[in-house]
Amino acid sequence: MRWFIPDHPDKNLGNLEINIPLPKINPFHCLINWFIVKKSRLQPIKDHLLAINVEDVTRAHLVCKLIPSQCPFERRIQLFKWQLHIPPLCHFNPFYNEFVMLRFRALSYLSDVCGEDVTRYCH
Repeated sequence: MRWFIPDHPDKNLGNLEINIPLPKINPFHCLINWFIVKKSRLQPIKDHLLAINVEDVTRAHLVCKLIPSQCPFERRIQLFKWQLHIPPLCHFNPFYNEFVMLRFRALSYLSDVCGEDVTRYCH
């Protein structure tokens, strides 16, 4: 390796060999680090969803109507004698657990505090 330093009086250091050990990069660790960074970026939104208080009847009804009780993406398609099953994709949503907990808090508010029948939201 030949080094050249413009401010040095010799202007040329000749052949200089430097052996620097490079760290081995594990792609699995890179993937894990990417998920950790992604998770940390989504944490403020998750915290906001967890901090939502359901203390209003209209808000509780709205939450129960907007968030389904079952994953709507699960499908079973029959094509002649073959059957194709598409698994629920809700679990790939990074906010899935927070939405389910928000819906549960709304249902609990309606049934415990307001004394309403919530069976119409459970299907």
